[in-house]
Amino acid sequence: MGSLQLLDSVVRDGQTVVDGVKPDQLGAPTPCEEFDVRALLNHLTVATTLIADGVNLKPMDPEVMKADLVGDDAATAFRQASKSLLESWNAPGVLERNVLMPFGEVDAAAGLAFSCLELYTHIADAAVATGQEDALDPATSEGVLGVAAAMPIDNFRMPGVFGPAVECADGAPAHRRLLALLGRAV
Repeated sequence: MGSLQLLDSVVRDGQTVVDGVKPDQLGAPTPCEEFDVRALLNHLTVATTLIADGVNLKPMDPEVMKADLVGDDAATAFRQASKSLLESWNAPGVLERNVLMPFGEVDAAAGLAFSCLELYTHIADAAVATGQEDALDPATSEGVLGVAAAMPIDNFRMPGVFGPAVECADGAPAHRRLLALLGRAV
């Protein structure tokens, strides 16, 4: 699966999961300990928005990081943000230049890999928290796990980003192995 294809699959899984969150699940805990489901969905939408901006070479707006982008309709907010993200990554010439990510300017390949990992991690968090693990496409999960394995994850192991890897059951689905690799207790 190519990188743009993988991102498209990530967004598709994300929309399925966000659409499936029930109102009574919004206060539930998630594998990402700092967020309940509602805060996680907002973080996912904020990240999607900031990454789209960075692909378009727009510097990160600190106000977006603090904003409530989901309001009362997380599904619509994520749909709009992810549509902008996909349009940004598919624009002519984007893959041949550098992009801005939250941690700085990188080549497009690295930015696209980060996009897939950042978004899918939170999508998997939400799926686990809301009992929607079956909504995650195994091929997409394997693809993102491969992206994570190829990255210098240890450089990002710090509070608020990724914790130390935790044990995961042999034969666990790829999304659970990904979360365990990133320090989520699953």
